Amino acid sequence: MGITAIIWPLICTVLAGATMAIGGYLAVSGRKPTEKALSIGMGFSAGMLTYLSFAEIVPESVEHFDKALLGKYSIWISLGIVIVVAFTAAVVDRLLPGHDIHHEHEHQHTMCEASTIYKTGIAAMTAIALHNITEGVAIFLTILGNVNIGLPLVLGVAMHNIPCGIAIAMPIYVATNDRKKAVQLSLKSGMFTPIGAVIAVVALKLVLSEFLLGVIMAAVGGVMFFTAAFELYPTSKKYENKGRYTSFLSTLFGVAFMAIVIAIFG
Repeated sequence: MGITAIIWPLICTVLAGATMAIGGYLAVSGRKPTEKALSIGMGFSAGMLTYLSFAEIVPESVEHFDKALLGKYSIWISLGIVIVVAFTAAVVDRLLPGHDIHHEHEHQHTMCEASTIYKTGIAAMTAIALHNITEGVAIFLTILGNVNIGLPLVLGVAMHNIPCGIAIAMPIYVATNDRKKAVQLSLKSGMFTPIGAVIAVVALKLVLSEFLLGVIMAAVGGVMFFTAAFELYPTSKKYENKGRYTSFLSTLFGVAFMAIVIAIFG
């Protein structure tokens, strides 16, 4: 595999990842989001990550386990890894200093609120970045095999990266009031897509086992589920109006939206 064969797939992963910045710009281009808008945005993001975890990442993990000849146990091993990773991350997060700090003064309370929202944005960035790595691997290997099939995949990834960029930029912007930083973090998450392409090159040389690839994919799904269930959705719930179902409905809409985008663009 020569350097010329690598360049075009790598360029495609960079372009696909860069569309995260478009989402970031859309999130900060208007007025600062209200609490209701923040609740909707976080619920929507939770729905997107939940769908990606269970409808995209887990099936891919199961496929690798099937190739490792695990048969009917593949789905249970994959789901088991997702649950263990998600709840382990939740326990570790719970034990970290500053998880549940209460402040007496209003100024301190405001700072604590901003810190919580910022942490949610960083968690979303981390989960999406890990997902972008897997997409980078997929784009690179697909284009390497067949450009005609790979280009629609690039378009599909680019389209669903836009709302993912919004999911990162919105909480960062609300917490810091810094438009530039919000867009930059969205873009940085997108740049993990070409990192996935580099990993694909290394994997082709190392020939990773199907079992190990299945474990890695399931672990990524676990991180995404943790972010959706323990970071994004609770934040959405916290800022919804009393007596309403903003967080629940926006989460369902996020699931439906991502399902439609992937169905249309592959």
